[in-house]
Amino acid sequence: MTLTREGRAAVVSGIVEEAPGVRTFRLELSERAPFEHLPGQFVQLALPDEPDFRRAYSISSEPHPGGILEITASKVAHLTSRLFDLRGGETVLLWGPQGRWVYREEHRRSVLASAGTGVAPLRAMVRHVLAKGLPHKLSLLCGFHSEDSILYRQELAEFARRGVDVHVACGVPLDAPYLRARVPDLAEAACYFCGSNRLVDALRAGALEGGAEPDLIFSEKWGDY
Repeated sequence: MTLTREGRAAVVSGIVEEAPGVRTFRLELSERAPFEHLPGQFVQLALPDEPDFRRAYSISSEPHPGGILEITASKVAHLTSRLFDLRGGETVLLWGPQGRWVYREEHRRSVLASAGTGVAPLRAMVRHVLAKGLPHKLSLLCGFHSEDSILYRQELAEFARRGVDVHVACGVPLDAPYLRARVPDLAEAACYFCGSNRLVDALRAGALEGGAEPDLIFSEKWGDY
């Protein structure tokens, strides 16, 4: 297994255009070593010629025994702009997995909510539950600016077909009223929210107003934006 202070080598084995300016990158560890992560965790990623220029990306795929993972990134900064120049077959460097904001299997009823690429770790959580066949009731709330910015469109439809309660807030605020209107049983649910400080604060307030237990609201804030 290639694991040194320089990072763990992985090969870009697939690239999917999710929406304009957003792509999912499939990464395979060079020696197919196990990559044991929990849904909700992230990796630090860099390119070999700039190993000290790292950025955190949520893992958007469920745990896979073959050393395979996916990240979903928008083209907003230096590193992601360079990732968008890749065509497949290139090597990247990974550090991780990292993070304590993770899905807990003991919760049989959960609400997952975020917007834009913040939906990436929620996708990992849903795929994990479905792949393991867990008897969990999930509500997934996704916010997008417009119809053409919806991520994982086909997968969201598949999640719904498989029993996930999917709500797409397209062009309308993903906020406290939206949450309370679509999840009437918040008092019975664990909540997983991630994204901007403002979004997470709004969702947390909505969950509390809907009767959610404070200790069952798990949040990860990504800063002011």
